[in-house]
Amino acid sequence: MISTTRKYTIDDVTVTTFNSGDEKTRQIFKEWALSLKPNLDGGEYGADENGEPLPNSAYLWVLEHHANPEFVEDKVYETFIFLDRQTGDFLATGSIVPDDQDVGKRYVIPSHGFWGFINVRRDLRGCGLGALVVDYLDEHAQKYVNEIGSARDFSLFTANEVAAKLYKKIGFKFVRLIAESRIKEVYTKTYTPRNTQSMVASV
Repeated sequence: MISTTRKYTIDDVTVTTFNSGDEKTRQIFKEWALSLKPNLDGGEYGADENGEPLPNSAYLWVLEHHANPEFVEDKVYETFIFLDRQTGDFLATGSIVPDDQDVGKRYVIPSHGFWGFINVRRDLRGCGLGALVVDYLDEHAQKYVNEIGSARDFSLFTANEVAAKLYKKIGFKFVRLIAESRIKEVYTKTYTPRNTQSMVASV
């Protein structure tokens, strides 16, 4: 059994994606996602009493995005799955998607994508996994921007104060409040290529 007092680092985890993971990994992810309870898991829904995904379940959210041609075509979009390197147990997840619940479209937030479904297994919260996921997504977005050679905005929304602190720490800026099921804060970060000078010099 995993100790809940340990602090995780990137060396303690294996990171895969929903698409690239094997069938066992996808099944582990599905079982965890369907076990979510909104009052315990940041408002995320899992399954009904029969084990069927609820219409607003996080698992169906993942499936819907992965069936979107825009998601497939642009390699910045991913659902990352974090597993314990030693045991293979599910630890956490985080996604970058074109839009999250159409918030960008409805509130006219011009972003290349939204971070969403960033969630840590509830018995492992407080072990550094939230910061690890946020840092990983941050590096992924920065690498993408470096490769395409032009700036891009990415946004997210949250009603969680602890999560907001993590996002602000890596450079996300408050944009506005939105009134959904709960009042949420929208944040945006502009990523600029870190190799701009070398790219310009080579032109």
